[in-house]
Amino acid sequence: SRDSGVDAGQTKGVSLEENRRHLAALRELLKEPSNRQCADCGEGRSSWASVNCGVFVCLVCAGAHRGLGTHVSKVRSCSLDTWLPEQVAFMTATGNAVAARYWEARMPASSRPRQSDNAALQAFMRKKYEARTWASGDWPPAEAIIDPEQDEAARREAEEVAEAIAAVARAEEREAVEAAEQLAAEIAAAESARMAEETAAAAAEAAAQAARKKARADVMDADLAAEEDPLADLGATVVIHEITEEGAVKLNYERASAPPTPRPPQGNPFAGFGESTFGSQPTGSTHHQNGFNSQKSQEAWQQRQAAAAAWHAQQQAQHAAWHAQQTQAAQQAWAQQRGSASAGHSSTAAAAAAPG
Repeated sequence: SRDSGVDAGQTKGVSLEENRRHLAALRELLKEPSNRQCADCGEGRSSWASVNCGVFVCLVCAGAHRGLGTHVSKVRSCSLDTWLPEQVAFMTATGNAVAARYWEARMPASSRPRQSDNAALQAFMRKKYEARTWASGDWPPAEAIIDPEQDEAARREAEEVAEAIAAVARAEEREAVEAAEQLAAEIAAAESARMAEETAAAAAEAAAQAARKKARADVMDADLAAEEDPLADLGATVVIHEITEEGAVKLNYERASAPPTPRPPQGNPFAGFGESTFGSQPTGSTHHQNGFNSQKSQEAWQQRQAAAAAWHAQQQAQHAAWHAQQTQAAQQAWAQQRGSASAGHSSTAAAAAAPG
């Protein structure tokens, strides 16, 4: 009879997981060539089904089926509604190809209306499903009648198969999650190592730059000191050449802005001359300690040596001039003393020769 289909309103006892399996089975049914297009207009894409008429229809024709009343057609969405196992089994056993052999057995091809003609579509539905104008044979067909015991056994078997498939899917999902976590940990470790390496490299570069900056500052300080004080010693002091009263050469390592004027020596004014007080070009560790780490500093050192030699020559010239002056003064004094002595002697001799 017309009401031998399953009541679409019975949805109790269907879990969410079970309904997902039902919807997946319906999606597979809709992939079959005979079920892809609407069983009534033949134009729209099937997305609904009449669970008692056994046909898959489009959205427009599903609305027309609702207009017939649930005593004629009971429609459900193949993606939104909840489906009972019996409903899915009925649609699996029927479908558009099987249903057409009953509902359209004697229907002329010209009787099918256009989807856009709503009035013609409603009239077509009433002739096809309510009046059964073109039907022939029995409905539902024998192959769509399911024995309750067989249906229960098939349902349990289907559930077992579905649970096994779900278990495999869960295991694969866990493996995929673990692999993703391991990959993320490896990526994080590699990123951490890369960042540590970059940090160490940046610290080393900063230290190198600081060292280079300090070296340049030392060279600039040395050059500035050479420009300000051309007689500066190679280190932190100025060597002062002083001739003592005893005529010895004395080296004083004191800070001074310019060499002092030597005092006139007593005795031999040339004692100690000829000795260098400015040393020689430093080498080895002395070279490094005194800042000779660039060609520019080497040239500055040579300039200071030349200035020191010029100053020493100037001092020698001053001492020579002073010695000449002292010698001349001594000769003049000796000549005066000798003249005085001769005059005195002459006076004494004249006095002795005079008559008493």
